[in-house]
Amino acid sequence: LDQHQALAALYLGLGPSALCGYLQTVAQREVSATRAAVVYALDPLWAALFAYLFLGEHLGPTARLGAALVATAALAQPLLDVSRSAPGLGDRADLPETPRPLPRPAEAVAPAATSRLGRARRRAGPDS
Repeated sequence: LDQHQALAALYLGLGPSALCGYLQTVAQREVSATRAAVVYALDPLWAALFAYLFLGEHLGPTARLGAALVATAALAQPLLDVSRSAPGLGDRADLPETPRPLPRPAEAVAPAATSRLGRARRRAGPDS
């Protein structure tokens, strides 16, 4: 590897890979799974747009039709998501945005009290 290739590899490892992965993880905590799926579905459209703008690439008729269908679906999704906006219309209307944590089992809360050793100590009394 020469110096130019090493710098390019370093940039690709830190910029688009590590930084974008970190920012994606942070941002994904703030949006719903549906919205995140729509953003991920638009990834090929962004790639085609940037390839057209920076590399002069052109899409064929079938690819343009596919891009139009994906863009239409992504734009229509918020309009069609009635399950969260209109109570009673969807089977998920009454679910909270984020799931509640599961209750902890009694053994995880007080393992000494439920274990065999803990029961033996209780029978023996506090002086043993």
